[in-house]
Amino acid sequence: MNDTPIEITTERLTLRPFTVASAQAMVDGVAGDRDWAEGYPPADDVDVARMYLGHPATDDHARRFGPWEITWTATGQTIGGIGLFGPPDDDGCTEVGYGVVPVFQGKGVATEALNGLLAATAGVAGFTTVIASTDHGNHASRKVLDKAGFGYTHADEEKRYYTRPLG
Repeated sequence: MNDTPIEITTERLTLRPFTVASAQAMVDGVAGDRDWAEGYPPADDVDVARMYLGHPATDDHARRFGPWEITWTATGQTIGGIGLFGPPDDDGCTEVGYGVVPVFQGKGVATEALNGLLAATAGVAGFTTVIASTDHGNHASRKVLDKAGFGYTHADEEKRYYTRPLG
């Protein structure tokens, strides 16, 4: 398997797709030579790492549609995660999720990472729409989606749903 990562860079961040080694480190809870911010990886990212290890991406195309680590470029510290929930479906749609450790929240990091990821994947053939959902009380995530150009579509008892066309 090719474990050479692709990268997405933004003004302050570097996004790197999970590799088998990075996912295993998260599951094991051992940073090794990696520099993790306090609180990383959160339980959600460890769950994503477990799923990734069950079906690791085998090429750069597949990596684009999986989980990514968010790294603060100035320090090289991993501060969160973001990812698409797979390649686009037959309608050109996929879902996105993200999270940042508390010390980096409220600084525009999630919005910057989301915009960077979507800009890098927008030109992929067949990819036309991305969706997201938040818990009703997650006002910070709602603000991220709003700033990243997502539009509210509807809600159910548990979540609020958003969409953003690409292109």
